[in-house]
Amino acid sequence: MDLRNLFRAPVRDKDTQIEYSSSKLDVSVRSEYMEHILLQLKRYEIPGDIVVVEVRESGECGGHPIFYGALRLIGWERKAVVRLLLGLPLIELSVRKAIATTWVEDVSHFDGLWLHPSSQFDSQGAAELRGIILALESVASDGRGPVPGVDVSADASGRTHNGS
Repeated sequence: MDLRNLFRAPVRDKDTQIEYSSSKLDVSVRSEYMEHILLQLKRYEIPGDIVVVEVRESGECGGHPIFYGALRLIGWERKAVVRLLLGLPLIELSVRKAIATTWVEDVSHFDGLWLHPSSQFDSQGAAELRGIILALESVASDGRGPVPGVDVSADASGRTHNGS
């Protein structure tokens, strides 16, 4: 055994190495983000036929690309759309937590989830959404208390928080 080779790194096949600036890395990062975004949408029961997901690059920070998930609302399913609109911060938080445990965080930055309706979002869905928003605002502002089904309690400092 030659002691000079003891601490020498093994020679690696060029195909298994990915440089930060390579297109292979870009595809791998995009697919990793896509996988986590789709998984969280499924977890929150958002069907794929009402939202189109794309992973886009928005720039660079510290030599690493910045990616975001673009969600385009294309259909109307009352429960799922309301869940998506109201739950977007929670869905994004879940995606961030999932990504934080992967290699993707070492080679890129996640800029969040961006949601916009497409021209395919119909006027019937928009009208129904207006009604839902007005109903939620009414419940929240008329003094009847919190939205039904949400347990809100105050801690010792008087601040309210979700009881779950």
